[in-house]
Amino acid sequence: MSFNVNGLRACQKNLDGGFEQFLATHQPDILCLQEVKCDESQIPPDFPSDPSYHRVFHGSTAKKGYSGTMVLSKIKPESTSVGMPGVQDNEGRVITVEYPKFYLVNTYIPNSGQSLERLGYRTKNWNPKMLAYLLELRKKKPVVWTGYLNVAYLDIDVYAPEKMHRVAGFTDEERADMATVLNSGFIDVYRALYPTEEDNYTFWSHFANNFERNNGWRLDYFVISPDLSGAVVDVQHLRFKSGGKRPSDHCPIALYLQL
Repeated sequence: MSFNVNGLRACQKNLDGGFEQFLATHQPDILCLQEVKCDESQIPPDFPSDPSYHRVFHGSTAKKGYSGTMVLSKIKPESTSVGMPGVQDNEGRVITVEYPKFYLVNTYIPNSGQSLERLGYRTKNWNPKMLAYLLELRKKKPVVWTGYLNVAYLDIDVYAPEKMHRVAGFTDEERADMATVLNSGFIDVYRALYPTEEDNYTFWSHFANNFERNNGWRLDYFVISPDLSGAVVDVQHLRFKSGGKRPSDHCPIALYLQL
């Protein structure tokens, strides 16, 4: 599973029963979190209380309470690493976990900014190096790339595409970079299974009743190397119910593999 929590501590408070109940309900073998927005010292050492989970944390050293990623895994990793080659990842954006049959890369891709002030960094620096890293990993083992990838790739991945072409996450440049990833052989699992599905998003702004109106974006993904395609069973967006305070502006997504 993958879940952009938009603040681990706030999400914990607003999740029905907290993360302990979330884990008990869904029983993910692996849970990837993004935007945890805390230092590791602010996470209880016994989190989660289920002792079967191994925890890998990568926090931001650039700014306190910003960005950050985490992986909780019932499967003991063969190795773990943080960051990626060629990028100073002081914002805690990438964790790689090696398993016997694949690499898992949990990623929180930088937003291009309200005024697109980071678009150049994203498309000329981050995205090409991310792809190079994934391709290098793929030479060794199959790859699962997941997280908040911060792009709505197709028109049907955003509620009002005609208005969004110079909005971060839907610029022509960001979408072209995702096309480059997919043209290199990687598979967007959701679109491979549900190529024409509309109105099934993973992010809704907290403003203007966007969640209730389903004015959303598909910004969270599972992308796999082709040698894993035969193992795919399903992928789901686990949308929270309307009413009450949502735990995050994103919903969790789940990938089911039979390996």
